[in-house]
Amino acid sequence: MDRLPFNRGEGRHSVARTVFHGKRGELRQHYREGQEDQLGALGLMLDTTVLWNTIYIEACLDQLRTEGYAIKDADVARLSPVLH
Repeated sequence: MDRLPFNRGEGRHSVARTVFHGKRGELRQHYREGQEDQLGALGLMLDTTVLWNTIYIEACLDQLRTEGYAIKDADVARLSPVLH
């Protein structure tokens, strides 16, 4: 990733572009229901990715705290599960 996203929405779109690599990132269904199915599946994958990242980041922070590292709240506040 070349730059950090400006907001969460942009960050989510950035992850979506990375995840949606099949069929070159194009909606190939020619009917509305098929496109909705594709977008729904993409949304599910994005939500799963963000949830996994959230759990993983929290586990990493807990481990660092257990090992005695000082974790600043300001640094934690800047973490985002939509970065990839």
